[in-house]
Amino acid sequence: MGTSGEHRKTKGLGDEMIALKELTDSIGDVFYIIDMKAHLIYVNGNTEDMYGYSVGEMLALSFQEIDMSTVERFQRNCENATIGKSYSIETMHRRKDGTLFPVRLNLTLIEKGSERLLVGLASDLSTRKNGEAEAAKISRTLPEFEDDFEPPELEDLIDFQSIQSLMDDFYKLTKITISIIDNHGKSLVATGGRSICSILDCVDLQTPRNCMIDYLKMAENVEAGAFRLYKCANNMWQMVTPIFAGDIRLGSIYLGQFFMEGEEIDYEFYRRQAKERGFDEEKCLEAIEGLPRLKVETVDTITSFYSKFANIVAVRSLSSMELTRTTAQRDRLNKTVIDNEKRYALFVEHTDDLVLMINSDGILTYVSPAGERLFGYAMENLIGHLYGEFIHPDDLKIAMDALGRSFNEGPHHTTSTLEFRIRHADGSWEWLSASGYVTKDCEDCPSYFIGIARDITGRKNTEEALKRSEEEKSLILNATKETIVYYDRDLRINWINRAMAKRLGMEVGDLIGKKCFTIWKAGEKCNDCILERVIKSREQKKMELTNEMGEFWLVRAYPVMGTDGEVSGVVEVSEDITERKRASKKLEAAFDALVRTASDIVSARDPYTADHQRNVSKLAVAMGREMGLNDEICESIRVAGLLHDIGKITVPTELLTRLGKLNEIEFDLIKEHSRSGYEILKDVDLPWPVAEIVLQHHERLDGSGYPDGLKGEQIRLESKIIAVADVVETITSHRPYRSALGVDAALNEIINNSGKLYDPEIVKACLALFKRGYTFEFELGLPAVRER
Repeated sequence: MGTSGEHRKTKGLGDEMIALKELTDSIGDVFYIIDMKAHLIYVNGNTEDMYGYSVGEMLALSFQEIDMSTVERFQRNCENATIGKSYSIETMHRRKDGTLFPVRLNLTLIEKGSERLLVGLASDLSTRKNGEAEAAKISRTLPEFEDDFEPPELEDLIDFQSIQSLMDDFYKLTKITISIIDNHGKSLVATGGRSICSILDCVDLQTPRNCMIDYLKMAENVEAGAFRLYKCANNMWQMVTPIFAGDIRLGSIYLGQFFMEGEEIDYEFYRRQAKERGFDEEKCLEAIEGLPRLKVETVDTITSFYSKFANIVAVRSLSSMELTRTTAQRDRLNKTVIDNEKRYALFVEHTDDLVLMINSDGILTYVSPAGERLFGYAMENLIGHLYGEFIHPDDLKIAMDALGRSFNEGPHHTTSTLEFRIRHADGSWEWLSASGYVTKDCEDCPSYFIGIARDITGRKNTEEALKRSEEEKSLILNATKETIVYYDRDLRINWINRAMAKRLGMEVGDLIGKKCFTIWKAGEKCNDCILERVIKSREQKKMELTNEMGEFWLVRAYPVMGTDGEVSGVVEVSEDITERKRASKKLEAAFDALVRTASDIVSARDPYTADHQRNVSKLAVAMGREMGLNDEICESIRVAGLLHDIGKITVPTELLTRLGKLNEIEFDLIKEHSRSGYEILKDVDLPWPVAEIVLQHHERLDGSGYPDGLKGEQIRLESKIIAVADVVETITSHRPYRSALGVDAALNEIINNSGKLYDPEIVKACLALFKRGYTFEFELGLPAVRER
C-alpha cells in the first residue's frame, strides 16, 4: 500500500491527522487532503478500490492528474471555499487504467497554522446504480419474442393514472418535478408544472419541442438500471433513467430542476439570461430560489427510489408484453386452427378423392361427399355399414387383411397402396386405389383408420384395352410375312416377330437381348448400318439388300422417340422383294420393248426421227444425272425422250422427208406434233407425267416456244432438259434439209441463249458433259439436201 510514502507525507500533520486516518480508512469513500497547489498530501486506504492506485502511487500524483477539471476551476473552488463550510461539486475522475467515471466531491477548507488545506470526500457516482443488478437479472431471464412480434406502446402497458397520483404525492414531499416520456417524446406522467421552464425557456411552441428533443437525446445509451445526472441548459441538475422490458426500450423517467445543497448558484447567469430573453428578472430569481436544494444523501435516496420504481415499471411492462404476446400467439393459433379446419373441410367436400374413416370393427364412421358423386351412395347409406359389404368378393380378403394389419401396426403407420373393386349403387363394379393410416384423437381415445381412395376405373379400363391392343398387335405383326424387329439404342433386340425368328431359324426368346450384328454379321458391325443412320438423323431410312442366295430385301427403319425427345429405339421392317424384282425386270423389259416399238413406228415413217429420239433420250438422262436428279426423274426423262416426237405420226410423211423449204402452213402443221404426242400418251397409264413432258418440250423460257407459249417456271423441268438435248442433237446431226452443223455450233446456240430460251443450270450441265468428251451413240451420217 506504499506506507512509507504515506508516512512521509503525513508525518508533519500531527497526531490528530493520524487519528483521522484511522477513522477515514473505515468509510467506503476516498478521503483526501489537498494543499493549495493541488498536491495530494493525504489519501485513505480506499483509493485502490476506487482508482486502482495504491496509496503510495496516489500520493505521488497531483490532484489534477486524476481530476478532469481545469486549473482555473480548481483555483476558483479554492477561492470560493469558506473556512469550516463544505460544498459539493460533480466532476469526472480518471482511474489508473485510463477510464473515466463520475464522482461527487464534498470539499471543506481548513487551516493548519498558517497553511490552508482542502479536505475532500470523493463518492463514486457510477456505483450508485441501486437497481442495476436486479434489472440486469431481469433482462437475462426475459423470454425471447418472435421476430414478427411488435411490442405495444408504453402507455398501453401501465396504469399511468395511478402512477400520476403517486408521483403527485411524491412531488409534494420533494418538490422535484418528474416526467415519464415514451420513445416518441410523448409525456405520459408529469408533475410540478415545470414553472421554472415556463419562466426561463418555454415561452413559445418551438422551445418545448427542443426541450423534448434534448430529453430524448440525454436518455440515449443509458443502460437499464443506470442513471445519467447532467445539468440542463438552464444550469440546473436533472437525471434520467430508462424503462426497459427485457431488451426493449419503452421510455424514460426524468427528474429534475434542483440544486445540490451547498452549491453556489450563479445568480448572475440567470440575471443575464432574463435580460437577454426579455424575462421578468424578479420572477426569474424568485423561481430559482424556489427550486429545492438537495443533500447528496437525498439525491442518493431519490436515485434509489426511481431505480426501483423503473424496475417495477419494467417488470409490469414485461408482464403486460408477455401477456400481449401470449394472447397474440393464442389468437394466431386459434385463427390458424380455424382456417385449417375450414380449408380441410373445403378440401374434403370438393375433392374427387374419397375420404373415409373406419373403426376397429371395420364399420364406416365417416364418408366424404365424393362417395355419392363417385359411387351413387348417399352418406347415410354408407355410414354404419361394414366396410367389406361393398367390396368385390374376389378382393375382399386382401382388403380386410390390409385393414387388420394397419390396426395391428398401430397409429401413424401408413399402409401400402391397395387396388380393389367396390360395388356401385347401380350394381356395377368400380376400381379404387386406397391408402391410409391408423390414428387416435387422444391417448385414451379409440383408434380409427383414416384413408383416401381414388377412382381408377378409367385407368384400369385403359390398361385392359391396352393389353388387348398389345395382344391384337402381336397377332397382326406375327401374322405378316414381313420380318419386324424392335431394337433399343444399343441395337439390342427388344421384340421380334415370328417371321423374323423363322427366317433366322431360331426361337423368339433366344433372340431377345442379342445385338443385331451378332446375328447378321457374326459379331462385325455393318459399314453403313441403317439402324445407326436412323438414330443419328432421327429420320426414317430405307435401303435394298441382296444376300448371298440372290434374294432381294427392302429394309425400312423407323425411329422411336422417347419421352425426352431423343431416339429410344428403331423399328426395322424387312420385306422379301425377290419375286417383285424379277417381275419388275420383266415388266421393264416389256415396257422398254413397247416404247421402242412406238419409237420404231415413227422411225418407219421417218428414220431420222427414230435415231434423233434415242440420241435425245441418252443426252437428256446424262444431263439429269449431272444435275443430281434421282433415279425416278431420270427414268421419266428417258422414256419421255424416246417418245418426245411420237406426235409426228400424225404429220404427212412427205412433209417430214421433203427436201425443199416448207411454207408457213406446212411448218405450223409440223409444230402440232407436240400436242398430237400429248393426245396419244395422255390416256396411257404410265408412272410418270410423260404426256405433259412431251407436250412442253418445245416451250422456251421467254415464252417464244410452242404450242402454248409457256414461260419460266410454268414449264416442267423434264421438258426443259429434253428441249436443250433436242436442240443440241438436232444442230449436231444431219437432217434431210441440211447437213450437220457440228457440236460447236450446237453448244454456241445454247450458250448464247442461256437464260433467254434455255435454263442456265441445264445448259451448264450439258456443257460439262461435252467438256468431258460426251458423244452421240446414234448418228445417221446422211447428207443434207434441203434448207429450212
